[in-house]
Formats: sequence, C-alpha cells, structure tokens
Amino acid sequence: MAVVVHPATAVTQLTQSELQTLLLGNRRFWSNGARVELLIRGTPSPERSWFVERLCEMTEPRFRQYWLGMTFRGRATAPPRPLQTSQAVVAAVAAIPGAIALVDSDTVTPTVRVVAIDGFLPQNPRYPLR
Repeated sequence: MAVVVHPATAVTQLTQSELQTLLLGNRRFWSNGARVELLIRGTPSPERSWFVERLCEMTEPRFRQYWLGMTFRGRATAPPRPLQTSQAVVAAVAAIPGAIALVDSDTVTPTVRVVAIDGFLPQNPRYPLR
C-alpha cells in the first residue's frame, strides 16, 4: 500500500498516528490551509478493507456509522469519497488539491506524491503499511 497526496500538498512524510488522524477526519486542513480531501476505493476492494480494518481499526459497518456520526455532528462535511478503481483514485488525487488516499503501490503514477510513513517509503522493507 502507498499513501498518496495531490502534488501541491505540502507534506512529504507522516507518522502512523498522523495518518490515522487524517483518515478518521480528525484533521480537516493541511498546514497550508487546504482542505483535506479523503478518497477511498469503493466496496468491495482489498484497498478499502485494508484502509478500514488495519488503519482505522474498524469493521465496514462501524466505519460507515462512524462517518455518519462525524457528518451529523458537523465534524465532517461528508464521508471519504468512494471511487471504483485504484486508477480512478490516483487520477482523482492528482486532480483534487488537498486530496489524500491509500492505494496499491503498483497503481502509483508520477502525477501524485507518495508520502513516507514513519520515515519510510513503500519500497523500503521497514515501511510500516505492509
């Protein structure tokens, strides 16, 4: 898996804790003021299961309930935007300022920036998102 962001996003690395904060909608803006736009594969997909179960530590129904609550309480304007393919997620990240997503590392293109997690990129054996 690889965490990718829009190329204008001013982030090159995150800790696992910072990533989880972003993925759960608890951080809504990047340091440059751009809104965080969370994108995700639709169900069913290995990337979405990995995202929900391993990174968010939830089941799919709990994840949907969590985002419904976040939206209802006004802590988020909408749940993560689901897209049908990894290629569509990568294309959307490249097109939407502030976008972030978790994708299969084989689908990464030069149109997005790969973010290091805990100081490691996906090709490093110590990369934590394996």
